Amino acid sequence: MDDDKLRETIAAAIFQELPRIARRMRGGENELYDEYDRLIAEAQLREITLIPLFVLIVVVGATWSWLALAAAIIIPLLKRQAVYQRQEGNEVVVDALLVGKVAAPFLERLERQTAAAVAGGDTHDFKDKR
Repeated sequence: MDDDKLRETIAAAIFQELPRIARRMRGGENELYDEYDRLIAEAQLREITLIPLFVLIVVVGATWSWLALAAAIIIPLLKRQAVYQRQEGNEVVVDALLVGKVAAPFLERLERQTAAAVAGGDTHDFKDKR
């Protein structure tokens, strides 16, 4: 496996674990976790309001004034904000990883299995065995 493919595989594995890594921050890095949690909650709030807001705009537009349908422009804006909020929340976790305030379970497993392989054990399974 070449270096680029290896980096992509490790990055994908860590990305899948971001919520789990964030939960690890809860014990020792409460401020970081609170910031992550706030950003994700804001993203979720925006996401869950999209469909009801769209339905409300359509109903008001159909029954009251077609000009109300112009308010539908807010739907993609809310979605875009939700995506950005989620990205910012994930960046909080990634920054905590990079400065060593929290560890990624995948990297811990990789380190243990690499040490075992070097010590003479034979393991190639990097999946979490919960």
